[in-house]
Amino acid sequence: MGSKTVRDPIHNNIILDEAEVAIVDTPMFQRLRWISQLSGVRMVYPSGTHNRLAHSMGVMHIAGLYAEKIFDGEPEKREMVKTARMAALVHDIGHSAFSHQWDDIVYKRIYPGIPHGHDKHRDVIMSSSPLSDILGDFGFSPSDLAAVWSGDSPLLHSIVQGALGADRLDFMLRDSYFCGSTHFGSLPIRRLIDNTLISDHDGTPSVHYRFKILDDIYSVLIGRFFLYKTIYFHKTSRAADILIQQMLESSIEPLDLLTRTKDLDTFTDINEYSLMGEIMSSSDPAIEPARHAARRLFHRILPKAVYEGIYTDPQIGMEIDLNKLSREAAENEFISKINSYFEARNEPLPKLTTDLTYRLSTISSDEFDVSRIFIFSNSSRNRPVNRSITLQEALSETRYIRGLSGDPTSSSKFIITRVYADPDDADRVTSAWSEIFKSKPKRKRDVSTTSY
Repeated sequence: MGSKTVRDPIHNNIILDEAEVAIVDTPMFQRLRWISQLSGVRMVYPSGTHNRLAHSMGVMHIAGLYAEKIFDGEPEKREMVKTARMAALVHDIGHSAFSHQWDDIVYKRIYPGIPHGHDKHRDVIMSSSPLSDILGDFGFSPSDLAAVWSGDSPLLHSIVQGALGADRLDFMLRDSYFCGSTHFGSLPIRRLIDNTLISDHDGTPSVHYRFKILDDIYSVLIGRFFLYKTIYFHKTSRAADILIQQMLESSIEPLDLLTRTKDLDTFTDINEYSLMGEIMSSSDPAIEPARHAARRLFHRILPKAVYEGIYTDPQIGMEIDLNKLSREAAENEFISKINSYFEARNEPLPKLTTDLTYRLSTISSDEFDVSRIFIFSNSSRNRPVNRSITLQEALSETRYIRGLSGDPTSSSKFIITRVYADPDDADRVTSAWSEIFKSKPKRKRDVSTTSY
């Protein structure tokens, strides 16, 4: 079979060895060609139509570069590189039609309580024939790959799925490229990798980045924040995602999606193209709500954002359910007022949907700490040499970064919460909110608080 070279717009040439080619050529992996990376984003960024297959190979490529660097000179280098690349290649093999929307609707029923069902389904797929057989033929163990994804193999986990791991670096490069937002995804990828090393932190070997690239790390994290804000959680991208969720919800029973997902033979044939074909061609009356949502998606008749609020952690370190807080705030500050408005006029209530972003932060050390990724400081006259410190400590010791972002110790996490109205209801909801807003008592202007 031999190796193969794949041309890629992000990494130029991606070379796959014999084992990787065998995995890529399976129907289970090839189905990723028909599964979008960004789902509803294409409704805002027309070129954001790239697929999970290309992303998976890109992650494999970067993971290999990382492993070649940090295990250089180690006797187990060859095996570590192979394991890193294979774990990266198949890390998204559990995704199904419309990616994370399938997680939120279908996998949530199959794997209740698991936030990312595609990861659980990946473990099932990789432990089953024919994938497990191919892995065995080439000396891989599904448990070794699972250790990478779970963090039980912390060094490999850090470079595959850590805060600056191969997964995140590739989706930043790839998604920003195809969405025309490369100014947010311009990454010094070789500089990051070349300044990665293994050193002890509290007696445990851990991945470190050299202190001298702190500026680069900071810019990558800020860029990633703006990618989430302007692409993944753009209000119209999320409107399309809501419509996709409604379509999937209405398809579960008529198309028996739960049973077909659990059966890996039938799951292999589910993708965005086949699913949309089934929805549009089925004669079952029960599929009509899904078909209605599909038509609206095709014609870009999307839910309209009619309210937006940003809710932050009220106290750093305080354990709260920010999702619950955000939903309750949206209900109290907007939805209840809108419903009361229409009830008072004996008019039908509008169809409203609340949507939340992930728990976002502009820059945070938490994701580094949980993956055991640290900063290696050895070049400043003001610090002891060969010191392993957290990202938080590194940022706190850098005055100009504190000036850019404020004191990192007080940075807050937040959620953007939006309320969407059905397109048929959007105008009357907007008009009602305008009337409600006008009726609020106006604050008296007090210029004495202005500093001159």
